[in-house]
Amino acid sequence: MRHQFVRNTYREMNVARYARIQGLPPLRSEPYEDSTLALKGLHLANQGSFDLGVDYATRIFSGYWHEQLNIVSCEVILGCLAKVGLEVTEADLVAVDLSETRTVYESKGVMSVPMYLVKGELFQGRQHLPWIRELLLQ
Repeated sequence: MRHQFVRNTYREMNVARYARIQGLPPLRSEPYEDSTLALKGLHLANQGSFDLGVDYATRIFSGYWHEQLNIVSCEVILGCLAKVGLEVTEADLVAVDLSETRTVYESKGVMSVPMYLVKGELFQGRQHLPWIRELLLQ
């Protein structure tokens, strides 16, 4: 239990360090809400197009970490989807089944977060972000 506490404490300090270095506003102090609705929203946005998915993800991540966005609220998720141009009902959002998406990514080797699948390469952890950025810019 102590080991887990130390790891979590260090992880939170490291995230704060990344934010500070990048000039981002302070991060939320309790980053452990259930992200299922936000992921369902991402699934719907990605079905619209890759660009909609990126725009939605940017809004959700930024809003969650820097503006205390409540990602367990259907209204908030629907609002973010509307801001990227997708009109979705609460029934549509709740009905999304993520099990197929999970199966697809598990078959590609994704086993935890953060993991990034970029141009066929699988990366785990933030330490690879500079390399990932370079791959995306190629």
